[in-house]
Amino acid sequence: ELVNLVLPENGGALETCSSQLADGFGAWRLTDGNRGGTVWMSAQNPLPPQHFEYTFADGRVGRISHVVLYNKPGSYGCREIEVQVSHDGINYETAAVGTLAAVEGPQQSDGGADGRWLRVLVHNAYHAKLWMLYELEVYGYLVVPDPEAEGGAGAAPIAIDNGEPQ
Repeated sequence: ELVNLVLPENGGALETCSSQLADGFGAWRLTDGNRGGTVWMSAQNPLPPQHFEYTFADGRVGRISHVVLYNKPGSYGCREIEVQVSHDGINYETAAVGTLAAVEGPQQSDGGADGRWLRVLVHNAYHAKLWMLYELEVYGYLVVPDPEAEGGAGAAPIAIDNGEPQ
């Protein structure tokens, strides 16, 4: 069953984040299911990259089908994004890279990647002082056993460019 792997109700867990302005603008807002009313906001004058690391339900492998980001419209939106996956939480491979438009609405990347951990890197934004992002949705399937442990291919690179797959 295709599910949002990082949604807490589906077992997704935020493990770390690099910064947040205050708890009211915390990284937990990225997976609260509110696509435009709540927002993650970085600390002031953030150092790049800002990052968010997630694990999936019961420590299982997630087979990612597509990633959907809801950017903050206007000058505070995030710009350069990289999505990475890992099987051990230490060594990450790039699964998606791209440029987000500073517009409201979903920006999607299609493709496939497998991992037990997911890391989203925000390399820069349209404004230097504060960076904002509304929602992160990572759709895929929970799989067992770990395909990497069985000689699987791991991540297959995909691209995001203003919401249009490359």
